Amino acid sequence: MIQVPTISNIRRSEQILTALSLIEVIENSDYTKSHSLRVAKLVKEIGIKMGLGSEENFLLRRAALFHDIGKIGFSHIIMKTEPITDEEMEIIKGHCEIGYKLLMKLGMPQEANLVLQHHERPDGSGYPKGLKYGEIDDLTNILVVADVYDAAIMERPYKKGDEYQNVMLNMYKDADKKYPLYILQILHEIVIESLDKKKTLDK
Repeated sequence: MIQVPTISNIRRSEQILTALSLIEVIENSDYTKSHSLRVAKLVKEIGIKMGLGSEENFLLRRAALFHDIGKIGFSHIIMKTEPITDEEMEIIKGHCEIGYKLLMKLGMPQEANLVLQHHERPDGSGYPKGLKYGEIDDLTNILVVADVYDAAIMERPYKKGDEYQNVMLNMYKDADKKYPLYILQILHEIVIESLDKKKTLDK
């Protein structure tokens, strides 16, 4: 039996395509786009290991794809070859709220909320609102861990990517302050599995 697409499904598809089109123009390079795709893959894998339902996992993956969409217009800062200054970092911090407003206009309130919170931390040291543990959406914490890990290991114009061992060690130091320990442990497991798989394929 052929299923006829509903109006709501068509609108959701249009919203996603529009947001993906915006990602294409975030920067002159494909750094943010490739970063977002990797983060989406990571959150999917974490979500599966955590036993998330398919709807929650799909929502989380969409939010991961769009989490840096608010960086539109910041390419002159992001693609610098010199370190970003404190003043420039304050400007970049606005991307959470910009992304939230963009996704709200696209009719994606759940994704917008996760995007707004993806730099919040359980100890209250994050931004834009300084939310603490219990105030941050549980799905956001998954996005946070995946985002921080991928950003740390990847090379940028102004810095080299770090070794995964150093990244995991530094993240473990902040366990339950900035990143829930149980999510870190799942991420670590996924990273090791990925490396083992790569070694097997390289043989």
